Amino acid sequence: MLRSSLQAVKESGQLLRSAVRGAPCLNVAQTRSTVVVERVYPTQLGKVGQMPRLKNKHRVYRLKERVHSKPAPPIKCILLQDIKGVGVKGSVISVDRSLFRNKLYPTQATYASPENLAELGDERVDETKATPTARQTLEQLSWLHLRVPMNGERSWTLSKTNVKVALRKLGVEVEEGCLTMPEEAITEPQEITIGITVNNMETVHVKGTVFHIQKDPGEGFLPTFPPVWSKPREPENS
Repeated sequence: MLRSSLQAVKESGQLLRSAVRGAPCLNVAQTRSTVVVERVYPTQLGKVGQMPRLKNKHRVYRLKERVHSKPAPPIKCILLQDIKGVGVKGSVISVDRSLFRNKLYPTQATYASPENLAELGDERVDETKATPTARQTLEQLSWLHLRVPMNGERSWTLSKTNVKVALRKLGVEVEEGCLTMPEEAITEPQEITIGITVNNMETVHVKGTVFHIQKDPGEGFLPTFPPVWSKPREPENS
């Protein structure tokens, strides 16, 4: 009886190995599935030199953390050349890991290791003057035509708060101290130009329209606005 059982196990194992060996879609890639668990029922301490006694309930675990489900932090790197929308040559910045590994490394950027930083020396660019976010913000704000609605049923004077709220509706967060208003007070609908300073470095001039809104739609009409975001066309190569 025992021999027949062993023979059956061998035959089933041989069949299983044959099936796996011939499977064309077998996934042998490494699986990142590290997890941290804790016991639902803590065990009592064992005696000196002895392992604690475990019961079935002590083998019930609760999932505490999935290590590999956390987003990976950005990579700090050194740019080896000017890259539009990212930074200038010699700047030390933090970028997304996929961007660094798939596009920048190794010809356009390298790791910001202590050795590479020491080798860079005086060629290193001040990070506060080469922030890629600031460059992108300045470029995108230059495409903006701001719409500032004001109450048409009472008198008003355009303030930085009104401009800040209008920018916030477009997803642009700006502190009032970074705004430069027109010299003359704005008290009626008109075209305006607002200055926005980014990172206390450069100022971009944003055009906009101040217009009235009424509770009763029949009492007024909305003017024709240019597109909110209008990226200028790049000149064609002749």
